[in-house]
Amino acid sequence: MPTPAAAQQTWRCPTCGHPTPGPVYCDHCGATLVRPEQAPVPGPRKKRGCLWLGIWAAALVIATVGGFAYGFITNWGEIAVPTAEQQVVIDSYGAPAAFVVADGPSGPGEDDVRMEEWLYPETGAIVYFIDGRQVAEEEMTFTEPIAGTSSAPWRFGRAMRASDVEDLLGESGIGLAEVDTVFDGYEAYAYEGSRLLIGYLDGRVYTVQTY
Repeated sequence: MPTPAAAQQTWRCPTCGHPTPGPVYCDHCGATLVRPEQAPVPGPRKKRGCLWLGIWAAALVIATVGGFAYGFITNWGEIAVPTAEQQVVIDSYGAPAAFVVADGPSGPGEDDVRMEEWLYPETGAIVYFIDGRQVAEEEMTFTEPIAGTSSAPWRFGRAMRASDVEDLLGESGIGLAEVDTVFDGYEAYAYEGSRLLIGYLDGRVYTVQTY
């Protein structure tokens, strides 16, 4: 159910102080978000390259920490279509305008878990799923437009390789260097036409994020 208190608070970037819809990263400079009462004095704005690195740092935190927070572990499997619980959300809100997906191990040597965050800027709804099951929903005030994508989160899964993604999107990715991660064999790419950032772990899809 929506959380009334969340609807009354706007996230702010701790680095530049810029209001942002959240809740994963600042769409203005790429830093991890804090609540308004925690925000420090604004600092200098980072370049766009830092934005992508900040986004991926936040996405990896979701994959590493979130699985333990919710306590759900899944077996390996591909999600090619919405689950029944996701379809209920689609029937109510439509396909998400923006999303974050982390589909793989929750840490080095850990089991796999698929976490999804669907954002609906027009209604302010944010819906969370673990392995296709809805585990939470809240409302957030989006202070700026969010550029979405025509792709759907359920079209990306850990069975896919870079060539599968390129066939799906009809474009090649731009490699992002120096992405800080605890995983060996992790590579990240920006797909500018589709407005997607996709990370591959050992050659297979691991994280997907709109930007």
